[in-house]
Amino acid sequence: MSGVRNPHCPPTIQTVKEMAMKMNQAKQISLFASLIFLVTLQPIHMASASYPKNGDSCKYGSSEVVGYNSKSGSGTLIFLRCGRNGTYSPDNSASKIDQKTGTPIAAKTTPSASSNQITDFCQADPQVPAEWVEVQAWDKANRGCSEPFRYVGGNSNFVQPKSKLTSDAQLLNVNECKLADSQSKGPWAATFPRNPTLFTPSLSANFEIIPVQFSDIQANSDPRTDYGKYVDFVMSYLKNTSDVPIHPNVNWIDHYLQLGKSIDFYKLGAGGSLSDNYLNDVLGASEKYYDISNVDQLIIVGPPTTPLSKLYAYMGSLQQKNRAGRTIAVYQYNPTKLQPWIDAQWGFDPNIYVHEQLNHEMGLDDELIQYTGGWGNMAGVMGELLIWDKWLVGFVSDSQIRCVSPTTKSVQWIRPSTIHGNFPKAVIIPLSSSKGIVIESQRSYGYNYKMPKITNGALVYEVDTTKTMNSHPDGESGGSTGVVVESIRPKTKNNFYGNIHFGDAALKLGESIVVDGVKISVIESGDFGDVIQTSKL
Repeated sequence: MSGVRNPHCPPTIQTVKEMAMKMNQAKQISLFASLIFLVTLQPIHMASASYPKNGDSCKYGSSEVVGYNSKSGSGTLIFLRCGRNGTYSPDNSASKIDQKTGTPIAAKTTPSASSNQITDFCQADPQVPAEWVEVQAWDKANRGCSEPFRYVGGNSNFVQPKSKLTSDAQLLNVNECKLADSQSKGPWAATFPRNPTLFTPSLSANFEIIPVQFSDIQANSDPRTDYGKYVDFVMSYLKNTSDVPIHPNVNWIDHYLQLGKSIDFYKLGAGGSLSDNYLNDVLGASEKYYDISNVDQLIIVGPPTTPLSKLYAYMGSLQQKNRAGRTIAVYQYNPTKLQPWIDAQWGFDPNIYVHEQLNHEMGLDDELIQYTGGWGNMAGVMGELLIWDKWLVGFVSDSQIRCVSPTTKSVQWIRPSTIHGNFPKAVIIPLSSSKGIVIESQRSYGYNYKMPKITNGALVYEVDTTKTMNSHPDGESGGSTGVVVESIRPKTKNNFYGNIHFGDAALKLGESIVVDGVKISVIESGDFGDVIQTSKL
């Protein structure tokens, strides 16, 4: 997960990744992925007396602004985002704008006593954990929406559906559903086979927390107190969302290490990067505290009161690999002290660390809401990953995928994708070696507990590895090689529903859709998930 992110409430455009390899053979480390928050961590600036308009020139990577939806300089005020083509275009999925004040209209809050009674994704969670109360309140006051800050488990003691299911003997070999990278787009294409050097927590999960300080900015606090709840949130997410058991091992250096240079020397503010000299100094100061050959990811944290203009969050990796042969990932956290968030919208929210520190570092790229809607963490920057993405990174096993032929009739039972457990969670229909249909059962559990029940159903989407976000029709081109994941919805459904882009995309009981000559129908539905019938027309 672009412009200012405001996922599901409603979500805005996706962050665009600009990866850069700075290979320096004389050094032991190099930057693998450059600045990724240049877009994500920009503020929303309220337009003043003179509003920009759709089609005006802008600087790519700049903040979303309030402006006119027409090119004439009049009409309705909406959020405009700056595309890669250097012009403003409407972000129709963003918050509505008060036409008199030019400020976002906050979504109404409907208090609820139960997670599954939430009727508005943007409402404040009455059961939010105490450590996230302040963050949730800030979200509501400044962005009109609040993120999910806890995990809600569901009952996996399912009642057996009544439908007669197709024998497993009629399933295709699961390898036929592992769509390949047909154009050598690299690890960020997120296809099979998985790049064996990628950060893969399901194989090992050793995290080293390295606190650092600078000659001009120092900390008089405990790193675990400053950053512990953020790290704990990420690790809990890792354990809760993977059906393949993951037991993260987190090692803290218990004090801030002095690097001996000013923070400005390293240029860690907007437009900077995890440069070689910075990483070299961090590794040099910390090397006596751990064995780097055992580390899967280094997490660097700085003094929590550091001005946001001087320290942004970045992702990258070391040139060297660990003993398992996988690249050692690196992630730089934002300072956690709640400040007037002029320079950043996301630095204090644990959901962004899940999206960037885990999901992007595992090789998953953003999925644009213009295609996917607000479904899945890579499109919405919060909540659960789509099952396709979970399968790619090893969070679900081959046995949980029902690989179904597009030419034969099949009836399959898929359990809710958001309930933890080793049971079938997706039907995948391969249309070629590079294109397939994925069907999963969406329910309001896990980190999707804030999805209103009206959004529940069988979510159908198509994965096509021959398409990338470079070909995005609104000018988002030239940066990312992420594979297009496109939600498939009946034409009668709306673009925006339940505060979620494509919120009505999931098929309900009795509904069906035809995708590339394959008819997909929901013939039974309940707390147990969905029974899906597929057949060739």
